[in-house]
Amino acid sequence: MFTLNRIELIGHVGNAPELRFTGTCKPVAQMSLATNERWKDAAGGLKERTEWHRIICWGPLGETVTKHLRKGAFVRVVGRLQTREFENKDGAKVRVTEVIAADVGFLERKRDTDQPPAAADAPADGPAPDEPLPF
Repeated sequence: MFTLNRIELIGHVGNAPELRFTGTCKPVAQMSLATNERWKDAAGGLKERTEWHRIICWGPLGETVTKHLRKGAFVRVVGRLQTREFENKDGAKVRVTEVIAADVGFLERKRDTDQPPAAADAPADGPAPDEPLPF
């Protein structure tokens, strides 16, 4: 039987990608991505919810997103879901689900890097990562 683990997200980068290197010098970048859902409740009022996703970009993709993306950038991420468990510094077991990106598409024109993104383009800061990557 065929199985598929694929996710596609379109949203705003919540924090500038952070580039790190593994013990074997392999680059890996981590960033958050905000997606929004809007609906009307039973009374007809407009409701909105923001979902935050942890995005991991390995190798040359990690270097590219670190170089070209900033907070508030509008992007499309295609990848797969991965769940992992670890113990945090307090000794508690933590389970996180991440998107391992295979492709990141830039959905807006490149701006001058000296200019900050417009306030309307930048979502509120997302939650801080639970724990750094395990290396």
